[in-house]
Amino acid sequence: MNKMSRVAVPMVAKKRLVYGWYVWGLGTAFYLYQFILRASPSVMADHLMSTFMIQASSLGVLTSFYYYAYSTLQIPIGILLDKWGPNRVIHSAILVCIVGTILFALAPTFSLACIGRILIGAGASGAFLSTITLARTWLPEAKVAFAVGTTITFGKLGGILSGAPLASLIQVSSWRTSLIFLFFVGLIIALLIWTTLKNPVHTQHTLSKIPIKKKILFVFRNKDIWSIGLYGCFMYVPLSVFTDIWGVSFLMKYYCISKGVASLGIGILFIGTGFGAPLVALLSDKMKRRKPVMTLSALASFIVCSYLMFADNIPLAGGFVLLFLVGFFMTGQTLVFTVGAEIVSHNVKGVTTGFVNTIVMIGGVVFQPCVGFILDSMWDGRIQNGVPFYTLENYKIALGLIPVCMFCALITLVFMPETHPGSGRRGRVANPETDDRL
Repeated sequence: MNKMSRVAVPMVAKKRLVYGWYVWGLGTAFYLYQFILRASPSVMADHLMSTFMIQASSLGVLTSFYYYAYSTLQIPIGILLDKWGPNRVIHSAILVCIVGTILFALAPTFSLACIGRILIGAGASGAFLSTITLARTWLPEAKVAFAVGTTITFGKLGGILSGAPLASLIQVSSWRTSLIFLFFVGLIIALLIWTTLKNPVHTQHTLSKIPIKKKILFVFRNKDIWSIGLYGCFMYVPLSVFTDIWGVSFLMKYYCISKGVASLGIGILFIGTGFGAPLVALLSDKMKRRKPVMTLSALASFIVCSYLMFADNIPLAGGFVLLFLVGFFMTGQTLVFTVGAEIVSHNVKGVTTGFVNTIVMIGGVVFQPCVGFILDSMWDGRIQNGVPFYTLENYKIALGLIPVCMFCALITLVFMPETHPGSGRRGRVANPETDDRL
């Protein structure tokens, strides 16, 4: 090899690494963007009920359409990533997402708003999985774990931006104008993705030879995967129910504060998740155990959520501390993707992760409208500023569903195996190729 060749090889590797971080950054920007859209109804609740002349139950149905689309498409997205690669998937996903955003922003009727919300969820379903696949395609294997963790952190930043900053934007304009602005932000991200993403010369990805039907049947029949997914579903309820839709209204009612200040509380909860997620992973690896950390997470979440929902006269500062603790302790939920991958063989990790994420996101489908229906069942018919008036007690009873879900998460742990490779208690790794039932 001559001198020029020796210089060229590291130069090419360096360019690939730089480009890898760049395309990962674009995918992460999309993930952050869709997180803002996901949680935006929390600061728009009164505006949406007033505009479409709906009650809490209908608002819960409207917002849950995001989760219907998102959850049902997780496994298909994983299959398409195997078939097409990340480029075509993320190109299509962000297009669908921004089309849904502008449709939702301009929707003259409740039905069209629901369709817009469905499209947002459908497009958003490709954000996280595509971004992780981009990282695995372009970055060195040693960098992928860092990329995954940082992607999740940026998602929480999107949750923070959907709070006080978005509430301030709505205050100086309107909810429709704010969504139109977000449409143009998404369009810029989309143009960057469409014009700069390219296919790699080669990848180390090898398609599994197991039929798709056999993979899906395998995960459906595995009770351990179901227990892992249900734990994640119940533990995710503080985000899907509280931060995404009902939290701002509850805090405004509890403390008689403005929407901007209440949105700040939602942001503090997201900050708690940002701190908790990496610490939970580190503690679990340090202990070489998953279940004790997940048990402590669920128990602490149950205690803190119960106190937040049912205690009287909590000062504002104390309430914000509790919100931080809710976010911090609920992050045991982030371990479900690691646990899910640890109990199965390599050839079904992708489908298993998609299936677990499907169960997790179904919580939004079920519990968002459930809280709305509970609120409406207690509504006395009063209207305030064109919006149904719900009392603080109404919110406390309806949101009491959150600590109930934390308790249910504790129950699911009874059926969940220990999976850490170094625990000495790990059972047999499930493999569809050796499963006689299939």
